Amino acid sequence: MIEDYIKLKLTPGLTEKQLFTAFSRRGTLHGIFEESSSNLAHLGFSEKSVQNIRGRKYSQIELRKNLQDMARINKSIPCGLITIEDPRYPQSLHQISSPPVSFFYLGDVSFLHKPSITIVGARKASTDSEQITSKLSHDLSVIGLTIVSGFAYGVDIIAHRSAYKNVGGTVAVLGSGIMDIYPPQHKRYVRDICQNGCIISEFPMGESPSRFNFPQRNRIVSALGLGTIVVEASLKSGSLITAHIAMDQGKPVMAIPSHPADGASGTNKLIKDGAALVENYSDVVDEILPILSSYGKSTKSSVNRMANTIRANTRRRNASVSSVQTPPPPPTAKKPPRNTTQTTSQEYTTIEEGIVGRLKSSPMFSEDILEQLPHSANEIFSAITVLELRDIIAKSTNGEYYLL
Repeated sequence: MIEDYIKLKLTPGLTEKQLFTAFSRRGTLHGIFEESSSNLAHLGFSEKSVQNIRGRKYSQIELRKNLQDMARINKSIPCGLITIEDPRYPQSLHQISSPPVSFFYLGDVSFLHKPSITIVGARKASTDSEQITSKLSHDLSVIGLTIVSGFAYGVDIIAHRSAYKNVGGTVAVLGSGIMDIYPPQHKRYVRDICQNGCIISEFPMGESPSRFNFPQRNRIVSALGLGTIVVEASLKSGSLITAHIAMDQGKPVMAIPSHPADGASGTNKLIKDGAALVENYSDVVDEILPILSSYGKSTKSSVNRMANTIRANTRRRNASVSSVQTPPPPPTAKKPPRNTTQTTSQEYTTIEEGIVGRLKSSPMFSEDILEQLPHSANEIFSAITVLELRDIIAKSTNGEYYLL
């Protein structure tokens, strides 16, 4: 079944709307490649899409790479594909008009079923917005809410970093494949997030980031949260797009007011248009507790338990002297190298073994690795990403790769 869903991801011209329509009419997408042209047309596929499915236009090489990469990563970090037929598929995504029929994941998928809040904002956030985001995300995750964001620069990554060490954890939704983490500077946060949260992507594992992917990604970012908080946004920002998608999904939108001189007039416009003004985490709790009863497939008793837990944690948080302290940002310093003899017990592919063998002598730039190995650039960069995710190699500040 999983192979058919990956094949569909790799088949050109198929939209999530077409795929979801076909799933709704057929009840499964397993075996879809065996359907006749007339049946595929009846399922809602366009003429071109029917030709691509019947002609099996997906890349066999990419299919094999997706399956192999998923298996290799899964040796050290939980990794796989969740389909819309899987009981682990989050109920919150079922409730949107064009849900992804499948998505890849890294980490603990149980966080997709916990009460969550979406936080989005400017990629080039002001210092004030960074501090507000850090405290708000920290305080909300401390009381048990999972923080959802888009793993981008600025507000997004600060929200993730301030949440992943707390009970609520965090969920990152990518606009690229999980084998092409974007932005690459954020690869260092992958393992930390996966230890108390997860990373998901509806795109093929090796897909590069595209400006068309991010608006598509945003519908998932907003859908996973009980509501969306916008910290800083201009009138034409992606954060505002996410906020409007949340409104269309019937989710409450909250916003941190900005000074008019900060260039974040989009945030203030949201408030003028009816978004709840938020100054601290208590304001967020007040907004989401009334709607918690509609959360997922929870029974009334489990909903009450979640609500009572959040209320109790909020009371403890309010009573704690430490609640007034802004948590220090997580350290960004490079981990000290481990003894490289640890790598000898790892299982490597031929390409991975070649990379590790060369790095045993000294750190190397990716260009030098490419020159020394008889493989394609895509294969080598894919192997480098796997080794990074397995905490076997890392990239230094000057761009060289070295063994951990």
